Amino acid sequence: MIKSYIPKRMMISKIKQNIRSKILSLSISKIFKKNRQKTNEKINVLEFGPGYGDLAKELVNAFNIKNYYFIDHSQENLEHIRDNIKIKNVHCICHDANHLISNVLEENFDIVISSHVIEHLKEPEKHLKDFSNLMNINGLGLISTPNLDSIDAINLGMDWRGYKDEAHISLMSYEELEKLILDKNF
Repeated sequence: MIKSYIPKRMMISKIKQNIRSKILSLSISKIFKKNRQKTNEKINVLEFGPGYGDLAKELVNAFNIKNYYFIDHSQENLEHIRDNIKIKNVHCICHDANHLISNVLEENFDIVISSHVIEHLKEPEKHLKDFSNLMNINGLGLISTPNLDSIDAINLGMDWRGYKDEAHISLMSYEELEKLILDKNF
C-alpha cells in the first residue's frame, strides 16, 4: 500500500516546511537568475515528490511558470496538489520513480527537483540519469535526501528517523551522492 503524505499536519511542521520552502525558493531564484540572460522568461519546472506542494507555491511566486509538472507515486497526493495549488498549466503524473520518465516526456525543464525520492529507490543511479535527461542544458537541479553524515544521523544512530523509515532503502552520505552526480556528468 502506498503511504499517504497528505493527512493534516501539525502547525509546527507546517511552519517549518513553509520556512524551508521560502529559503529554497529564494536560493533557487538567486542562482537561476545569476545564470540566465532573461530574468522574466517563462520556465518549465518538474518536481519529483512534491509532498504538500509548499515549494511549488513559493516557486510560482518567484518565477514566470510556463508549465509545472508534478511527479508522484501517489494519485492521492497529486489530487491534493491539483486541488490546493493554483498554477496554470499544471501537469500531474502518477509515476514510480524507479522507472524512467524521461523517455515518455517530450519536454525539457529549466528547474528539476527531486525531494526525498532517491532514498526510496532501488537504483538511485537510474533516477539521476532520468533527472539529467530532463534538464535543459542550462537547467538547475535540486536533490534533497536524508544525509548519513548529518549531526542527527551521527548522534542518534539507529534512532535517527532516516533509519527508522523502512522505505529508505538507498540512504547515502553527501559524498556518495556527490560522486553519483559527478559520474552522471552534471
